[in-house]
Amino acid sequence: MRADPITRRPMALSLVASAAALALAAGAAPALAAQAAGGPGIGIAVTDRQQRGSFTVGAWTDTPGATISKVSAVVRSGSTVVAEVPELTETVPGSGRYQVPADGKLKLTEDGGSIPELGRYTIDVTVDESNGTQVTRANAGTLDFTMRLQAAGLRIAQPTWENRGSTVKGTLVGIQPGSGDQVPLSGRTIDLGLGQFWNDPAPDAAGTVTTGTDGAFSTVVAVGRYKHHVQLRHTMRESGVDDTLYAENYVGSPAARRVDIAATADKKRILPGEKLTVTGRVTHQGAPVAGLAVVADAAARKTTVTTDADGRFTAVLTPAAGASGYPSWSVRPEGPYEDGYAAGALEVPQETTVRPSITLASNGTVTVKGTARVTYATDAHPSDWQPMRLEYSGDKRTWKTLVSTQIYVDSVNWNAFSLTARGGNGYYRLTTSTTQKFLGTSTSPAPLSRISTRLTTANATPEPVKKGATLTVAATLTERSGSTWRPLAQHWATLSFLPKGSTRWSIAGHVRADAKGKAVMKVRAGADGYWRFTYTGSSRHYDAAGASDYVDVR
Repeated sequence: MRADPITRRPMALSLVASAAALALAAGAAPALAAQAAGGPGIGIAVTDRQQRGSFTVGAWTDTPGATISKVSAVVRSGSTVVAEVPELTETVPGSGRYQVPADGKLKLTEDGGSIPELGRYTIDVTVDESNGTQVTRANAGTLDFTMRLQAAGLRIAQPTWENRGSTVKGTLVGIQPGSGDQVPLSGRTIDLGLGQFWNDPAPDAAGTVTTGTDGAFSTVVAVGRYKHHVQLRHTMRESGVDDTLYAENYVGSPAARRVDIAATADKKRILPGEKLTVTGRVTHQGAPVAGLAVVADAAARKTTVTTDADGRFTAVLTPAAGASGYPSWSVRPEGPYEDGYAAGALEVPQETTVRPSITLASNGTVTVKGTARVTYATDAHPSDWQPMRLEYSGDKRTWKTLVSTQIYVDSVNWNAFSLTARGGNGYYRLTTSTTQKFLGTSTSPAPLSRISTRLTTANATPEPVKKGATLTVAATLTERSGSTWRPLAQHWATLSFLPKGSTRWSIAGHVRADAKGKAVMKVRAGADGYWRFTYTGSSRHYDAAGASDYVDVR
């Protein structure tokens, strides 16, 4: 290229010339296609956006037995022809699309072409058929003979700790149609953006850079942790340019400097609501790193603190309930320009939920049935055995263990358990122990009680008694009422007999106690042995058994 067509007057379209060229294209807009009935047809001529010294156009024929023998074109400004293309070549044989030959690209006069200046020109296309028919479509399209913007030699360097960003360098040029010559564009402002991914439609604004006299530009773009795609945009609608520059490049992770973090935690196990304090110091090559933001993390809780003049920091965290099954604490620099890490193991037992049913039977047996599982579902799905105790208290203050067991706990299933123990009136609860995986807990105290009962010693008369004679056995059934005892009327008592020398009681019958609680039953004397009354309780009463009475049968 012999001269700069942007700055040299003859090469630049004046406002009047530009307006005339645009009006020419707009005032005679081509139809979608032009075709004589039964003859050849011509489509719209379209400028090649990358090589604007070329264009393509569709051509065909519907004439029976005829073929397209030649497609040619002229380029004009108004009525003045500025370029002729004697023959367009088919892009792909049989495609019906024709283009300016590779060795015939349209150029400016200064580059050995015939077009006087940059701008827009009208394209007329002529089609010749094999039968001699010729059709011309005037104003088949517009040649956008303008320069294309390009960021030549674009380089985006890896961010470094020293500059805290990425150096962006390049040259803004206009690519001349036909020749491909590069024309530096000075004094142009390029908008910069940082995207999170390729072709991000909503990048963060990252400032601007202005080109120098030679079109070159250089600036440092601050790059954060996640925005790693630098975008460049510039639109130009003057001086022979009608284009929008869009360029993009991936930055990559910053070249961080290595720092050393020495840190400790004040606890190895954290229970819900407790605080964890992590203290430490950050150095680089033995020297303290002051004013550095570091992120401390413990079981899904984070906090950011800044190192003091000696590089020291203190972070206080409260780990979350239901944290991951693989908890730990860690400390790292917040930004991307320092690289360092410190961590330690941490036990964060997960909470468990126990759903019990506790009942007290009339014989004083306490039965517990229930289910248990991890309270919070997490990504770790912990499972293990957890110790459980059934505890008793008469006043809800002092508790004693009645029985212990192990229950299986996980985060998926409600696992069933059961246990029994001897008990009485009072309060009952289930207590689980804290383990490495699970947090200990206690259920709410459950009050259970029944009314105490008793039976007097059986009285069998007469004694001694003849074999086969009638024997009358009596006892009194009472229930506790405050500090005294009162008759328990209308409740059934059972009379049983134990033959002399035997260990097996047999039921002789049942009788209902009268209003005074007296239970009387007549039986036939058959052998020497013991007689007694028992009471099997009710939904409100305990069992009772009276002492036996020995009867000698003669």
